[in-house]
Amino acid sequence: FTFKTVLRLGDVFPFFGLGLGNYYAQYDQNPGGPSLKDSPREVYNLRAGLRVLLGRYGLLLEGGNTRARLPITTDVGRTSVELGGAYANVGLSWVF
Repeated sequence: FTFKTVLRLGDVFPFFGLGLGNYYAQYDQNPGGPSLKDSPREVYNLRAGLRVLLGRYGLLLEGGNTRARLPITTDVGRTSVELGGAYANVGLSWVF
């Protein structure tokens, strides 16, 4: 879930958002053994972008980062896996 704030500067809409959510990972501890499905307790999302209206059409540019650290137990001791990462989106819209 992301809470987003948008500024309106004519036909340009810059936005910024912060969020919390869930993330699921399935992994095998031993090859051929049982797989585990797990979820981190804390998942954070940060995003920023820009929407530009060009008449009845629009252009959307967005980038962000999702951070989710999943603690796992291995044969050599307890460690963690960092899930998520950076992303970028480009999109077109049509106003009707």
